[in-house]
Amino acid sequence: MKVKLEKWYLDFTSEDVTGFYYIMRLTIGRFKFGFSGINHFDSTQSVQNFKFSRIKRLSLHDLHLSKAKLSSSIRAACLHINHGKTELQGDWRFLSPPLKRLRKPLFQNEQGWADWKVWTPLAEVKLHFRNGKKTTELIGTGYIDFVRMTIPFWKLPFQSLYWGRMHSPASWSVFLSLQTEGEKISLYLDPQIGAQEASVSLKRNDMGEAQSMVWAIDSPDKPPDFEGHVTRVLESQGVLEKGRTLRILPKGIRRMMSSSGQDEKYPMISRFRDLTYHGIMEEVKYHG
Repeated sequence: MKVKLEKWYLDFTSEDVTGFYYIMRLTIGRFKFGFSGINHFDSTQSVQNFKFSRIKRLSLHDLHLSKAKLSSSIRAACLHINHGKTELQGDWRFLSPPLKRLRKPLFQNEQGWADWKVWTPLAEVKLHFRNGKKTTELIGTGYIDFVRMTIPFWKLPFQSLYWGRMHSPASWSVFLSLQTEGEKISLYLDPQIGAQEASVSLKRNDMGEAQSMVWAIDSPDKPPDFEGHVTRVLESQGVLEKGRTLRILPKGIRRMMSSSGQDEKYPMISRFRDLTYHGIMEEVKYHG
């Protein structure tokens, strides 16, 4: 059965708020679906919702759904998601250009391929966020990436995925580690470094709660290890457990997709090269 996922991920951090937002298109055989997601956290509330949308228009730099719209250029992107009681309008102005892909595609086997492109590792973001009758205007930094995949969800060969992006006032870092049965794909990227050999460890306390994530590379000019300290858990759930939205899919497909993995995301703070960084890191454990 032919499967293709095209997913745009956009995020935001400020002193008090962390958010990550999705807009995507999924093709399974003859069926085509659009989805949009809002995950928005501040010191007083957590807002998470995920909605099915009808696909209205798709091009290389635009995806227009019935409940969400993404438009982009080489210097900026605009995302609008309207889920009724919750609405997001955001503008991402790129402070750094798209990153060169060190691997094209990121992964490939006989089942298909998965590709990952960082549109911008650092952007200035202005958000208009409405939850019910409360509206807030926010300014912070953000990140955008784009994932395309043709591997069926029920045949994923992955064992684990670790990802992170961190921002200081004047710099950025992006990390990725993807483990399969026979291969580890890892990337460690910042304005000075583009390394394809990196290690990662997630430290947990005796109760199993994540405490910090450490990234390191092995090179003649090895920088200090980058350690992000967890400030809270934003998300801990199955990769495809997004409320009731996926009930629109046939029951057999949902059963095959349900074992895809467990995802945790964390806001992080780090001190690196005498600068303070804030951002998001993630661990996904795939069940296979």
